[in-house]
Amino acid sequence: MRFFLKTISRGLFALFLLVIMGTSANAQWVNNSTNGHWYRLTEGMYYGVHDEGPNDLFPDWFDAEAEAQSYNPDAHLVTINDQAENDWLVDTFGSETSFWIGFTDHSTYSSEGQWVWVSGEPVSFLNWDAGQPDNYLQGEDSAHLIHFGTPHWNDLGNDNTHGAGVNSPYRGIVELSGEMVANEMMGLGSIKAVFR
Repeated sequence: MRFFLKTISRGLFALFLLVIMGTSANAQWVNNSTNGHWYRLTEGMYYGVHDEGPNDLFPDWFDAEAEAQSYNPDAHLVTINDQAENDWLVDTFGSETSFWIGFTDHSTYSSEGQWVWVSGEPVSFLNWDAGQPDNYLQGEDSAHLIHFGTPHWNDLGNDNTHGAGVNSPYRGIVELSGEMVANEMMGLGSIKAVFR
């Protein structure tokens, strides 16, 4: 009898730990109830990019997009479709620092001045800050949200674009639309329950 109670206690404790671990991991993903999409920040900090190619010395915007896709093949750096989504992102993730978004005119995806979403979605909304994008020194091919504390976008290059001074690395905002499976939300590889 004692062995039976001990086994049940251990099982309940393991279940409790699973729920706690799932809850804390689940807190990384946030649902926007208006559009049904899921969002989270990248774990890493990344620099911007320009047409000289990916930065081999420091993690860059391409690496932020790769991290987004590592969570789910359908995930990308965020595509912002309207002012409501832009505002929700600022309200959710804050305005104290900038965040990479999935908007670029890098030659891998487009051509200079032709900004596209890495998700392939059409461009239906723009929220550039005044005077942006400016492609300063012909080297800014990735966009970020929060420009000098405002909820607007700015284009930015890698850490060497400006010569003197180094741009700070930023985290990216990852977006996953549609179905979200429990193993992406909770980091559990064996569970395949679908949330709709």
